[in-house]
Amino acid sequence: MAKCDFCGKEVAYPYKCRYCGGLFCEDHRLPPNHNCINIDLWRMREPPSLSRRSHSEGVLFKPYPHVTPPVTTHTYSSSPRKKRRNIKAWIGAIIFLIVAFAFATNFLNVSESPASIPSQPPPIEILKLTPIITSTPATLPEPTPTPTPTPTPVDLREKLWRYELKYALEVALSSSELSKIQDLANELKGEDICESAWNILEWEDENIEYDYSKASLPAPLIYYEKDPYTGVITDVEVVGGTEIYYYQTPYETVKKGKGVCSDYAILTAALLLAMDYSPVYIFYINYENYEDGHVATAIKVDGQYFMLDQHLPVWDLSDYYYHWFEEEGKRIKNATVYAVYKGEEFASVRKVEELTSDDFKKYAYKIKQSDLRALQLDLINEFEERFRLKRDYSLYDLDERDYLPSGYSYGKIWTLRYHESFYHPKFQKCFVNYVLNRIKKNEKIMEDVLKCNRFWIKAYIEDEYLVIKLMLAKR
Repeated sequence: MAKCDFCGKEVAYPYKCRYCGGLFCEDHRLPPNHNCINIDLWRMREPPSLSRRSHSEGVLFKPYPHVTPPVTTHTYSSSPRKKRRNIKAWIGAIIFLIVAFAFATNFLNVSESPASIPSQPPPIEILKLTPIITSTPATLPEPTPTPTPTPTPVDLREKLWRYELKYALEVALSSSELSKIQDLANELKGEDICESAWNILEWEDENIEYDYSKASLPAPLIYYEKDPYTGVITDVEVVGGTEIYYYQTPYETVKKGKGVCSDYAILTAALLLAMDYSPVYIFYINYENYEDGHVATAIKVDGQYFMLDQHLPVWDLSDYYYHWFEEEGKRIKNATVYAVYKGEEFASVRKVEELTSDDFKKYAYKIKQSDLRALQLDLINEFEERFRLKRDYSLYDLDERDYLPSGYSYGKIWTLRYHESFYHPKFQKCFVNYVLNRIKKNEKIMEDVLKCNRFWIKAYIEDEYLVIKLMLAKR
């Protein structure tokens, strides 16, 4: 329905002003009622004619109502004497007529003969016609308003999925796009969502690099064309940056081997959805005093968010906040969180909440001594099973000695350091596998492992770092 340009009221049949061209409701259709910009033209229009028609036109002139003065009438009364005279005159006239009529009748009866009477014409039959046509007052048809055409809205998802995050998530995470990276998802899937997320970040760290040239380009400008009456967007134009600045599909990022933060986030979310973990979460992060934002993926474990951002580790919200502040010099202001669900065709995307900087900081986790003991035991058990060395408690303080215990011919100590944010008890198994895999990939460490037949492992915190010491010896 159209809206009145003066009061905004919706009307099915608007009136169009002939002086300014606007559309108005019935109450504001006249120029004085809607402050018409051309009201002077309306006031100067030719007034309707009030001239009389001439008598030659055959129409009796009747004065216009309220134009000629009313006719003044006077009533005159007669005196009783005049009334009596009039009565006598009327009586005399009646008597004269009676006498005259009688005389005429006698005269006709005497002189009239049958021969002198002319033949009478046949009587004329007069038919009385009853009118069958009835007249009805003429009614003028109501003016038919010009219908306002309904505008056709443009498909914003089709036009803008390369340039706006919400549409990009719906299209790039659609079922057809997920099928293209299904084999990779099957290869990286772990026993649970924690192990799967860890495997994805480890693979991305080794196979995808950051596209700094793409990140340096300005964002494109998007222009919307709206219908003036309904506000429906009827067209979209994207100007600048259309050749390279766009959201990539997961498959495009894998094939190119590079992307920006949003491309990492879409790839990470796609792999998780292809593993049938749904929903996953996308964070759009704003920083204080920075115009550019940041996009990252997140998962929920026991109701708590964990951030997956291009590289290991998997961060809790507090460690993630302080990482950006201490390492990058950026302070997180807030984040918009979108839940992404796997759909039959397009992914389902909905905004679930807004997080403030205080929401990030309140999820801090501090490593406890019980965590360190559990981590140390898991490392020892896994190392013994993988490398077939025998655990030896007599080596527990080898890092504090200047010599080997009696009976040992060779020894070596390897120290591995990780920021304490690398560890969270929910990802302990992942961290153990990560440490042992790094040991296995290090040729120098493996040379010493092959020389020795005894080992011990220690785990402790030192200056905000989680220290893992591998003590090897040959007996």
